[in-house]
Parts: sequence; structure tokens; C-alpha cells
Amino acid sequence: SNTHDTAPHRNDRSNLRDTCRNVGEERETETERETERERERTSKNDSISVLKYTTDRGRHTMEEFQRLKHRRIDMLCWFRYLLIVLIISSQLSCCHALTSSFAIGACSIRNCDRIFSKYNIHILFASASPLPSFTINDSEKELESIRSWKSTSARAKEAEVVYRAPSVLDDNAFVEVKKRINGWHTLGIVGGPTKSIYHGVFKKDDTTGLVDPYALGPSEYIRAMASVALCLSAVNARDEENSIQSTIMSRTPLRYLHMGYGSGSLMRFLRLAIPESQHVAVDLDPTVVEAAVELGLIDPASSCERLEVGDALEYPCLETKEADESTRFHGVCIDVYDGANRMPPGFYAVPFLEKLRDNLLETDGCAFVIHNFHFGTGRHETQLEDAMESYRIVFGSTSAKEAANDDGTTNNNPQCTLMHHSLYRVDSLNTNNHGGNTILIAIANNDASANKSSWLDLAALATEGWEEHCFDLASRIEHARPF
Repeated sequence: SNTHDTAPHRNDRSNLRDTCRNVGEERETETERETERERERTSKNDSISVLKYTTDRGRHTMEEFQRLKHRRIDMLCWFRYLLIVLIISSQLSCCHALTSSFAIGACSIRNCDRIFSKYNIHILFASASPLPSFTINDSEKELESIRSWKSTSARAKEAEVVYRAPSVLDDNAFVEVKKRINGWHTLGIVGGPTKSIYHGVFKKDDTTGLVDPYALGPSEYIRAMASVALCLSAVNARDEENSIQSTIMSRTPLRYLHMGYGSGSLMRFLRLAIPESQHVAVDLDPTVVEAAVELGLIDPASSCERLEVGDALEYPCLETKEADESTRFHGVCIDVYDGANRMPPGFYAVPFLEKLRDNLLETDGCAFVIHNFHFGTGRHETQLEDAMESYRIVFGSTSAKEAANDDGTTNNNPQCTLMHHSLYRVDSLNTNNHGGNTILIAIANNDASANKSSWLDLAALATEGWEEHCFDLASRIEHARPF
């Protein structure tokens, strides 16, 4: 009986002991949980305090930074004002490059342009380009043409190919013409070593199909070349009263040779801007000539314009000194590049320039050469330096040293008359220190009256006789400088 009674009691004691142990463990667990919650609340409060301190400190630091930044901008602003006042008062064009550098550093200055706008001072934040002394006064028609071209860039990939034919110069390349919106077309070489090179752009009326000779689109270097050609042509077209209107139709027509046709923009423009002028263009690629005829870029039946296929370096009249006036030209425009987008060295070699001077340029009046060059890369800079040296040898003794003033700077005064130099260089307005176009100008000046003229005088004279005032000539040639 006792044996049977002791077993249940043992079990009860064991169960009670297990129950007490479990209760103790639960109390310890609850205590630990409470301690952990307290620790989390403390940590959170500490984090909030740290975050608040950091935020306040950051706000203080930012306010401090803004005060310092505004103070620095104010200093730059006053320094820029001082530079501009000095340039205006002294009229030293040699300071243009220095002003341009500071203009870049202070381009975020507020209200600076507004302050100077009433004085008709136009600040350009360009790197290497000279600062024009006045606003570019292009006509609304010209500005609208530029806006029209820019509007086509967003849908350039949707352009329709209207002409495509193999280039004779490269088995892997094609001459391709694409039509964009608003009547704009691009003509270029697709394939070959450079994959794609634009020869030029033109605009056709969708209704009549006629090409607009004054629509130059993005071709700012064409405007520069045209400005130089119009200014120097004004010397040959004026009379004793310095008027261009009364004699432009009566004198011998002015003749121009274009080495390199592209899309014919410069040739068409001068053909319309200078009445009765005669133009001959030479292009090496027969496919380009075929495209020009098929698309109506040139009229084969016209007696005032002619497009020939051939190598301009071997132009027949280069080898003879015939007196026939039809073989000589008042202006020669050179814009030639190979498949690698490089100027062939033969076009600025001394023997070629000598033949051009002796056998092609008109001996009566003011004759000139306008030569387009790229620059901005090492190879282009080397070509440009070599070309300028060749032009110095052939067209005059003016050297870089002789063209410099006593202080080492060059004479960039647009009022300087042409008698001072026969060689000039002018950059297109869209040129910067990353590259662009520069136009070399060689003047074979046989007209004594031209010696009395400055670039701005000729720009005013050409504008007077030019019926279609599309773009501002003076701003394109204002910074012509001797080399």
C-alpha cells in the first residue's frame, strides 16, 4: 500500500518543481525583454539627438557656404565690370581673349547682362572666340531659317533618302541625299574611311521644288566666306562716287572659281547676291555633279554658272598665262577635303599657289583667294600653320613678325585699311577652342582705291548694294586679322 502511495507524491513534487522553474524562466525572459525595450528606447533617443545635431550643423554649414559663394560671385562680378570698363575705355582688342576667359569663370553672375544691355554691349560666353563689339544684326528671315534648320534635328533619323549612288572615288562609299522636314536636305558621303561626311545642306520649296539660294542653315563658315567675297567684290563694283548700285550692271561681270562644290551653297548665294556674276565650280566626284543636276541644285543651261568634273589641282588654266579674260577670275574660293576629312596638301603647296596667283587671278582690279580650313586638332593646326606660311611666301612678305605690333599683338582693328596687309584670317562665329573653321584671305591688290578701304567700309558698301540683307556682313569680318 505504501509503495503504491509514494509514486503519486513524487510525481506531484516533480510537477511543482517544473512549474516553478518555468515561471522563473518566464519572469527572467520578461525582464530581459523589458531591458531590451528600454535599451532600444534609449538608443532611439540618442539617434534622434545625433540626427538633430547633424541636421542643424548641416544647415549652418550650408548657410555659411551660400554666404561665401555669394561673396565670391560678387567679387567676380565687380572684377568683370572693371575689365569691361577698361576695354571700352582703351579699345584694346588684344584684351578680348583675357575678357573671354574671365567671362567663362563669371558666367553665372546674376543680372550682369541686364546692366550692360542699355549700352548695347553684347557679352558672349565663348572660350576662344573674340568678343564682338556689337550685337549680330541678322535679319528675321535669316534667324527664322536657322530656327527652321534646328527644328529638323529631333527627327533627323526619319529623313527620307531621295538620292543614293556609288561614289566613284571609293568603292565602299555612296553619295547620299536625305530629305528632312521643312524642305531641308543634306548631301554627304556615307561609308568609306569616315563612315559619314556632310558635304552641305540646302533647302527646297515643297511646292515649287526650287532651291532657296539664301538658306544656308547651319553653315556659319559659308556666311563667313560669303561676307569676305562680298566685301572684296565691292571694290571692283563701285564707281568714282563710291557707289555700287549704279555700276554693278554696266561693268565687266565679276567671275569666280569654286574649287570644291559640295552642295553648291556658296556658289548659289554669290550668284544671286552679285547680279550678272559668273561662276565655275570644279568637283572631283562625278556622282556629286550628277546629284546636283538631278536635284536641281544647278541649271546646266545657264550661262552664268557651270559645274565641271575634274581635279582642281589640275585645272587647265593653271598651266597657262593666257590673256583671255574668261580664264581669269576676280575671286577663287577653295573648300576641298578628302575622304578622311583632311585638306589635301596640294591645295596649299607653294607651286600651286604660285600658279593660281600668276595664271588664274584677274590682273585688273582687286583679285583674291578665300580658303576654308578646319582647326582645333593637332593635324588641322599643323596644316593651318603650313598653309599660312605658304601664303606668306606667295602673296607677300608679310610674316607673323611683321604683322605684329610692337607689343607682340596683331592688329585686329577692323578700321585698318587693306594697304597694311595682303593676308588676313577670320574665324567663323561658331568657332571655339574645341575647333571650328578659319578662313584664310589672300588679296592680290592691283586697285589703288582698295588701299583706302577698311573691312567695315567695304561691309557697308556691300550691304548698300546687296538687295537681300539676310545676315550681318560686318559681324562676320569684324575680327579679320593679318597673318
